[in-house]
Amino acid sequence: MTTRRSFLAGAGLLAAAGTVNRAALAALPEPVIQTSAATAAPLTPPTGRPYDPVVTLNGWTAPWRMNAGVKEFHLVAEPV
Repeated sequence: MTTRRSFLAGAGLLAAAGTVNRAALAALPEPVIQTSAATAAPLTPPTGRPYDPVVTLNGWTAPWRMNAGVKEFHLVAEPV
């Protein structure tokens, strides 16, 4: 049997999880979209020194963004 206390605790947890999830998703960079199956050319930074790209298993280069002068790489796991 569900009590009022457990219902309110569950509702509070869901509301807190919803706000944390939005904040975490807002920090993610936009995924790189490729319309062809050909290997993409490596991305080049607009500023800073060049780098050796990391090639993932599907042939794309890993997306990156500059954060306070540091290059961050993000891999997104997707179901196959």
